Amino acid sequence: MTPASLHDAYAAVATRKQKRHDREMAVLQMARDACKKIGLTWEQFAGPGRHRALAGPRHAVWRALKMQGCTYPEIARVCGNRDHSTVISGVRKVESAMASRTFVLLPGAHTSEEDALDWCEANGVEQPRLWRGVDGLIRGRGEWKK
Repeated sequence: MTPASLHDAYAAVATRKQKRHDREMAVLQMARDACKKIGLTWEQFAGPGRHRALAGPRHAVWRALKMQGCTYPEIARVCGNRDHSTVISGVRKVESAMASRTFVLLPGAHTSEEDALDWCEANGVEQPRLWRGVDGLIRGRGEWKK
């Protein structure tokens, strides 16, 4: 390999690394924006917690990132340095819940049980089951009217 071609090879690798870094920074920003919208801190979102109140919203954000064209490995690296198969599993859970018309009220959506029940009634949710999340906010689970 001549010095010129070696230099070109190093430049190509550096360019590729820079593109990957830029892409991951864009994914990170999308994930942080989504966390703000659903009321999770970055530490809760990217942390090791497996509680339902954290996992459901986390999986929903992973699916949203996938719908934006991000790859599973990119999402996994940016969102807590997880294995990409964990992200695949989370995305599949959300898609399965969507297919069965089951929903979860995301954190920050409602601050009182009365507000949650009002929201469920206004959106046609029959017999919602409510619980308090780890941060004290109300969560709900139910099915849409058919």
